[in-house]
Amino acid sequence: MNPVRVVMLSPREEEVMTWIDLGKSSSWIAKRLNTSESTIKTYAQRIYTKLGVRTQVEAIIAWRNRRGE
Repeated sequence: MNPVRVVMLSPREEEVMTWIDLGKSSSWIAKRLNTSESTIKTYAQRIYTKLGVRTQVEAIIAWRNRRGE
């Protein structure tokens, strides 16, 4: 059994991950948060690193597991 990985995301990373979990695109999130799409992609990569995953699907699974869903 793998231990649950406890990670701390910044408030902005939490917000970005919430939108990713809801299926929103990087461009949609960028418009919503009034920033560039490349900034959102940078946030996503940081989130994936912190969660110890490589893909968006793995990130969503880890995010939901972390939240107990």
